[in-house]
Amino acid sequence: MDDFHLLINDTKKSFPDLKQFVFAHSMGSWIALSLLKKELIIDGLILSASAKYPQFLITFQKLIIKIDIFFNGRNKLNNIMERLTTKRFNSNFKPNRTEFDWISDDEDSVDNYIEDDLCGFKVTNGLWLDMVEGIESTFKDENYISNNKNLRILLVAGSKDPVGDNGKGVERLYTFLKDHFKNLSLFTFGNGRHEIFSDLNKDRRYKLLTDFFDKEI
Repeated sequence: MDDFHLLINDTKKSFPDLKQFVFAHSMGSWIALSLLKKELIIDGLILSASAKYPQFLITFQKLIIKIDIFFNGRNKLNNIMERLTTKRFNSNFKPNRTEFDWISDDEDSVDNYIEDDLCGFKVTNGLWLDMVEGIESTFKDENYISNNKNLRILLVAGSKDPVGDNGKGVERLYTFLKDHFKNLSLFTFGNGRHEIFSDLNKDRRYKLLTDFFDKEI
């Protein structure tokens, strides 16, 4: 987090007339929100494929992870969390062509994802716990008290993105953020999956981004 703030602030000092935007996708969206705990000198924030989860779900996941850590340690891969998350995501797209049909409706994009060694791999208990606790911390109201209330924030998501509870999660996120920011907008794309900018109908989604930038430049 400190490195990101340093990058933004140093860039602003070197290029004071340059507009700066942050685009954050999926897990990156929660990291971006956590950056707002400190003053962040940016002109706009785009959160893609994000969500706010109910507290009971976060508590349940923490319990599962901590039990597994107790018996197996932080470095053990957590197969239960895999089944509850990424394995479950594909259930709405049967019959499945691959294990990652939930990623995109573009088969080429899905295949590229599968072929990339840096995508789709299992993670350890330690990473699961860091992520879940980080998400929980992100949605504490006190973290947004001193923020720039006029920061422009755009939420974009797909209506068939299981990470965002098929559009419900991003609506919960919008409801939460509108109590803290005045310039907030939400676009949910019909039939969009998790990687909405890699779907077949991606041109319309990119147009939304360029329109967002053009209003500030």
